[in-house]
Amino acid sequence: MRRVGPIPVGRLVTAIPLVLMATRCGTSELGPLDPGFANTPRAWSTGGGASIEAWVGGAVDPGVARFGSNGAGPMWVTQTFPMPPTPDARYALETTGTGFGAEVRLDNLTLGRASGSAAPWRHRVCLGERAFGHDVTLAYLGVPGTDLDHVSVVASPECPSIGGIANGDFGGKAGWTTVSIVPSPRGAATPAGHVAQGIANPAHEPVSWPGKSMDRAALTFVYRGFGPRLVVDIGSDGRHIVGAVTAAAKEYTPVVLCVPQWAKGLVLPFSLAPAPLAPDEPADGELLVDDLAFAPNGACPSATNVFDGDFESPTLDTSWSFSIDLGGAGSTYQPAPGSGVRRSNDAHSGGGYGVIAADSACSFGTMQQMVTVPRPNGAGGPAVTFWYKTNGDRRATPSVGVADPDSAFGLDTSLSSAPSWTRSVVCLPSFEADRGVALRFRMARNDTSRSCEAFPRETLAIDDVEVGTDPACPR
Repeated sequence: MRRVGPIPVGRLVTAIPLVLMATRCGTSELGPLDPGFANTPRAWSTGGGASIEAWVGGAVDPGVARFGSNGAGPMWVTQTFPMPPTPDARYALETTGTGFGAEVRLDNLTLGRASGSAAPWRHRVCLGERAFGHDVTLAYLGVPGTDLDHVSVVASPECPSIGGIANGDFGGKAGWTTVSIVPSPRGAATPAGHVAQGIANPAHEPVSWPGKSMDRAALTFVYRGFGPRLVVDIGSDGRHIVGAVTAAAKEYTPVVLCVPQWAKGLVLPFSLAPAPLAPDEPADGELLVDDLAFAPNGACPSATNVFDGDFESPTLDTSWSFSIDLGGAGSTYQPAPGSGVRRSNDAHSGGGYGVIAADSACSFGTMQQMVTVPRPNGAGGPAVTFWYKTNGDRRATPSVGVADPDSAFGLDTSLSSAPSWTRSVVCLPSFEADRGVALRFRMARNDTSRSCEAFPRETLAIDDVEVGTDPACPR
């Protein structure tokens, strides 16, 4: 059986967990103080026109957090709690309310939107390991005309167990969507998941990604098949590719994907989908996947903010994704012509580096990866450090930037021409600390006209990318 080395991965979604501990009537219970907004005790802080209306009768109990129509800006209610150690049971944060809804945040991390079509609505989000064992701040950012009636932490058997993948051996269809179960050639007792090209949606399963409970955690599985590559994606919107493996395997082949730092301890879905990543790859194929599980792996780092920053991955697959924007035609995950990982002695260090190319005013290339923004410390604020060089006549502008997939935030910084390897430090926003953001390098067109005139290919080479802190960056 052919062995496959670890494929470090580093791509984001934020469905972040939360559990809070309070003492009521001499007993310890999971959940916030004053869960019904009755001001018993006065535990919630408000701002922007939001208020605690203890005398209003809610659907569950007396008292509501009200986001009125007179707010002049963002309205919020918030509370900070100590959180208990990780429990063995499965829990969810449950919010009940009426009206248009509210965004739910844990510290600066977005949990999602609490809302519903019925009145009153009830919203649940499963809780993962990162929710436990420390103080957190829970905040609701409400829409005018919304009342929050009750917030609680409830036992939720339908939530995934920490570090477990339900039905990872595909003993049935439970827990999976758009996946066929077929008898495995390995034996009738070990069926395999069958993921076929052309299905409406990928196989999709929410899991509680291991955090402190598993050092050097990796997602492991075996596969065999033919056709396009098998893309492994964390998240539900298709933007967060974490790794891809070549699907040409006649025998079951083991795969190790290191868990990215930003995903550790969170409840996030992941998907398995066959997809061609290059124009010359086949569009049709068939894949068999089996034995999905989390396991510690010595080749995975204990903690890292970026994977394969030196482009020295031992396999042809990499944590970086390369795409080309075709103007009005949109973006794809196909590498731009001339873009990709190069193996050459021309690297800044080692034998590999990344290249992004542009050769038309109507197209530009992008290389990106989901990375973890570190917290500021005594050494400085968060920053990305890298080496780069360019060639060409600046018909396209090289740049580096970050984008938050869960908000409209984006930041891009142009890079100066550099005919030889040049070190650059770019500060990252400290308010994105602990979040997964898309770090992207790109070659953007300068021509803003509708002309698609071709020009000699220009490139941006990148090597030795590090995400950490720098004393020149704000805390």
